[in-house]
Amino acid sequence: MAKRVSKATTSLFENLKRYLKKPWEITGPCASPEYRSALPMATEYRPECPATTKVKPVVPTSNPETVYDIKYFVRDQRRNRPPIQRTVLKKSDVVNLMKENQSFDVTQFPIPYLTAKVEEDDNAYGGGYETGFNFDKWELGSVCFEDLNGMGFVDFGWMWILEVDDMMMVFTSICNLLSSYKLKKFLI
Repeated sequence: MAKRVSKATTSLFENLKRYLKKPWEITGPCASPEYRSALPMATEYRPECPATTKVKPVVPTSNPETVYDIKYFVRDQRRNRPPIQRTVLKKSDVVNLMKENQSFDVTQFPIPYLTAKVEEDDNAYGGGYETGFNFDKWELGSVCFEDLNGMGFVDFGWMWILEVDDMMMVFTSICNLLSSYKLKKFLI
């Protein structure tokens, strides 16, 4: 008998739990009488953006007319300058200027390209380039060079080695010389 009574009471409580719920256990937005539609009505729309300012702020800058007149810095000379005058040309002003034929003179502009002839100094060390070689010794019919120590002499592809023991050093210096831009060849 006791089992039947306990079973009946538990089933009664389960049925009541199914219909009676705590407010936080109710699911869905339509379960509460306080539910309000998320769609605003036509009268509820904002006439302007909430970030729109009603009054344009005055931002202090270095222009004399916008610098605040603060007396903390008495030697601040930015407030003593006259206001900057700007001229805005409209299309009618430009048309009137063109009708008056006021144009710029050629002498008012810098020269855009070189008009004078440049004379190179052929006697300069390396022809004006710092290559490490002395190009003052030239002979007809041969390509020759002599470095500062009198290292080598090239004549149509064969080489005389003077005062140098290391053949590789001479070869690399000749390769560097041949790949440079300052070798000349004089033909008979």
